[in-house]
Amino acid sequence: MFGPLLGTLVAAVMIDRIERRRALACSAVVMVASGACFVASDTPAWLVASSIVFGVFGFLYVTTLNLYGAELFPTRSRAASIAGAWALNRIGAVIAPLLLLPLLELQGAASMFAVIAATLACSAVLLLAAPPGKQRKTVG
Repeated sequence: MFGPLLGTLVAAVMIDRIERRRALACSAVVMVASGACFVASDTPAWLVASSIVFGVFGFLYVTTLNLYGAELFPTRSRAASIAGAWALNRIGAVIAPLLLLPLLELQGAASMFAVIAATLACSAVLLLAAPPGKQRKTVG
């Protein structure tokens, strides 16, 4: 549970220094790498370290995504657009365990994480192709 705390501190220091799309893509890549370390390791120190790194960058991802989303939409449609996206996010959060837990039981942690890694990799590619946010610009 140190990940979110550390992620908040990292976000507070770094969030305005890195372009949002790149920060999101880099966070996704680090999450894939740390998750792969977790799946491949059987040493407690590596398991804890990779969990903390995943938590830090997962929280950094969510924080940056909130800011990036707010920068994409004009004020008149921002709340509805972001609320709709978060509603879809919550639906995904309900469905994910229903799909991932049987996969974990049948195929193991590596197979389950492969699905998560593929999802994160797709998000990184999509983010790099997405329009830039309005970081350091007036949002109107």
